[in-house]
Amino acid sequence: MIALLLIAGFALLWFGAGLLVQNAVSLALRAGVSPLIAGLTIVSFGTSAPELTVSLEAAFSKLDDIAAGNIVGSNIVNTALILGVCAMIRPLTVDSDLLRIDIPVMAILSILAVVLFHNGVLSRIDGLILLLILLIYTGLLIYRAKKQNEVPNIIPQKTKQKPVWAEIILLIAGFAMLIYGSQLFVNGAYELAILLNIPEAVIGVTVVAIGTSLPELSASVMAVIRKNGDLAVGNVIGSNIFNLAGIGGAVSIINPISTAGIGLTDMLFMAGLALLVIPFMWTGFRVARREGIVLLIIFAAYAVYLSRITGV
Repeated sequence: MIALLLIAGFALLWFGAGLLVQNAVSLALRAGVSPLIAGLTIVSFGTSAPELTVSLEAAFSKLDDIAAGNIVGSNIVNTALILGVCAMIRPLTVDSDLLRIDIPVMAILSILAVVLFHNGVLSRIDGLILLLILLIYTGLLIYRAKKQNEVPNIIPQKTKQKPVWAEIILLIAGFAMLIYGSQLFVNGAYELAILLNIPEAVIGVTVVAIGTSLPELSASVMAVIRKNGDLAVGNVIGSNIFNLAGIGGAVSIINPISTAGIGLTDMLFMAGLALLVIPFMWTGFRVARREGIVLLIIFAAYAVYLSRITGV
């Protein structure tokens, strides 16, 4: 039953996110929103929709450790596992602007999260600060792309345009799938924590984090296979920023959450990885295979650490 809850919840999250993003972008383009703006907002943050709905559901269900653990764990998975896997497939190119702006923003947010989470509670004031940072960052993204006259190649391609009413129905269906899928997934994670006698925070940074990060994994791997490594890197960095500032901010504003279950070691792993990728990417503006191996080893070490503290 627990496995069914997790699988069914993840399937709904996966397909719901796809429906939501594709039809939201199409409706935005119909309304006159430029592909640039749609790409930088709806699509860029769309792969983090499962993390957002799962964290919100966990917070409303008073499962604060799962909500907080999902944010921290997803960033660890994104940086160590997804970036590592992608680099193993093909060395990743890194845009210079990414190094100057986006990666430092991720590193600063990661360090700020260590401070905010270690205080024990993510309050509404903390949430407002995080959302303000996200708003400024998103505005900077749009300004930078317009100045460089760049249009991100991340808009879903459609072979045949559907009627407006059909896209609205599919948009609502995608949103409903995300909501219901997040409920199933959180319930399954909670039952798994009880069954294995594992702290909820550990389930949050493992099962929940990996499950909700699979859209980022698939998008990044596909980008690498298509020889678009900079998009893969950008997807990971952008997702990390949105997880911390967007999800952390939105969840805590709606319902302040306790972060006491998240250990300092977990936070330092997350922040340390954010800082580690800076010298990795600075050398030749790429992430080489050997650096991908290092990231995967770090992820394996983190998994071993979690297994030892839980006895699983």
